[in-house]
Amino acid sequence: MPTSQTVPRPPHLRSGSHVNLSPLPSNHNSNNLREAFVVDSTAAASPKQRSTGQPSPKTNHRGHTMPLSIQGGDHPFGPPRDSMTNNHIHPETNADDTEEDTDAFKRAMWAGQANILVAVRLRPQLKHDRDRGEIVKVLGNKVVVVLDPGNHKDVVGKLRHRSREKRYAFDYVFSPSDGQATVYNNTTKFLIHGILQGFNATVFAYGCTGAGKTYTMLGTPDEPGIMALTLDDLFGHIEASQCKVPNLYRVTVSFLEVYNENIRDLLRSDHDQDTYLDLREDPVKGPVVADLSEIVASNAEEVMRLLRRGNKNRSQEATAANAVSSRSHAVLQVSVEQTEATPDTVTVLKTGKLSMIDLAGSERAAVTQNRGLRLLEGANINRSLLALGNCINALGEKANRGAFVPYRDSKLTRLLKDSLGGNCRTVMIANISMSVLSFEETVNTLKYANRAKNIKTTVTRNVLNVNHHISEYVSLIANLRQEITNLKAQMTQQGIPSPSSHDLKGKGFKKDLDESNNSAGEGGGTATMREARVQIMKYFHERMLLRRQLLELENKNVAKSIEIGQHQLVVAEHERQREEKDEDKAAAVDARVEFEEFDDEADMVVAKMEIGRLQDDIKDLSTEKGELTRKLRLTERVAEEFRMRR
Repeated sequence: MPTSQTVPRPPHLRSGSHVNLSPLPSNHNSNNLREAFVVDSTAAASPKQRSTGQPSPKTNHRGHTMPLSIQGGDHPFGPPRDSMTNNHIHPETNADDTEEDTDAFKRAMWAGQANILVAVRLRPQLKHDRDRGEIVKVLGNKVVVVLDPGNHKDVVGKLRHRSREKRYAFDYVFSPSDGQATVYNNTTKFLIHGILQGFNATVFAYGCTGAGKTYTMLGTPDEPGIMALTLDDLFGHIEASQCKVPNLYRVTVSFLEVYNENIRDLLRSDHDQDTYLDLREDPVKGPVVADLSEIVASNAEEVMRLLRRGNKNRSQEATAANAVSSRSHAVLQVSVEQTEATPDTVTVLKTGKLSMIDLAGSERAAVTQNRGLRLLEGANINRSLLALGNCINALGEKANRGAFVPYRDSKLTRLLKDSLGGNCRTVMIANISMSVLSFEETVNTLKYANRAKNIKTTVTRNVLNVNHHISEYVSLIANLRQEITNLKAQMTQQGIPSPSSHDLKGKGFKKDLDESNNSAGEGGGTATMREARVQIMKYFHERMLLRRQLLELENKNVAKSIEIGQHQLVVAEHERQREEKDEDKAAAVDARVEFEEFDDEADMVVAKMEIGRLQDDIKDLSTEKGELTRKLRLTERVAEEFRMRR
């Protein structure tokens, strides 16, 4: 059943979740950071109010008591916005509420009630940045505070229109001291159970170049990233579940990159690396990369070998901003198919897909000092990330809810279409730098991450109940058993010993038949009798083979009929939308609406072409089925005539 229920984020997590803060005192330190910040809202508090510092009612972004008076809209479980006055931040509030709150939200995602989780991770200061100071602080694992760089010599003149210090609230914020396991446990680990139940999930890292995205996703041999930890946990869950219920699992892996708006398969052999793949739109499956390698894996070690092999083929070059800068967006897709091993009249097929994406970082040509090909790469990276930002803006704005989303502006956004606004649970990890030189990039990353929290998606389980297949097999087995009974009766009437049931399944039957032939010869049996037995078994096996072939053809017919029905739904939906648009022709139609109509028209054309192709396939299958039916009837008639003659 579709899971359409969503958990609404409180207003300060939906939009405008940053507030201005007054500058820090010159003598502040990390120990009194909470006491040092004073909220500076639009309606500024009087000096008397500032001096008293009386606490006002505060709630965090899930409704629990929070040590920060975050400015925002009215909270459904907290005080109205007007009652949230400007007060000092008190550190003595219970800090366990933030952990409990995050766990509650993860449980809501696991239950399908919320489908977007946005986290922020801070990269530690690099050696050449440590003497320049920090502009980012973390409060309570929920809030990022971006400090005003002031008149710093490295940024003065570049930030003439900068705003004052800002504070952003997210589902989880990781400080530089948080390790890879902490990030994984709080962002991705809880998705694995859903994948095994047939849900789709996506995890991607977003941020400027050098912010730590590749480290977060891939990690190092000593500190594995989200990809390695996820794969290890995934196969561990599969092994544990097989001990309880012996289901059949099939795990396939694909690894691709988007480089200069071209898609490359990272798992192909070296001589095929320059081959670019086409990205196509499937009305049922969504975006599909044609001819992409899918390799079956049985354990995490095999997938990691594929991951390392693909990462060697990935485009990486040194720039002034990052010595190992990723010049492409890398997408690792892991599909898990689960089928019940126990035969039954109803078989459940679950298919879950996990996409883990390491995005290339946005970059400024003046900072990276790129020239030539590197400059072209940077332009394409920024173009695709700009398209991603536009999609996030369109999906996150309430006023534009249901409006056109420019997925087709880039190959990257077309690949992420399901992850951002489709049938998928999504985790976004925004990586930011603490360096004062990255002030603008940090603020822009936090703005996009803040808007991503407003995206609403609907997830459904990819489950297929295959009941018609098994019921056909049950009927076939019953018919075969009845035919075996009839043959045994005929053999008994002719004085031929009846073989045991277990011998019919293997070589024992042939041995028994040979012994029967010998005994019949010794007892005066004729060659005609032995020939009759051979002919009877020959006709029996021919009929059984033909019936199996007919059953397989019927299964193919059913599958193609289901596909036709799905494509017909796409066409019907398009016709309905076209009728609605025809009624509004008097209204002005801008360029975006025209582009949307073209997109819908393309989907409809593809759907109609698929319907025609599938109908032709069904005709061919019907012809083949008729030929097999004719052969079966002929075999049955010959067998019956032979029995009558005997």
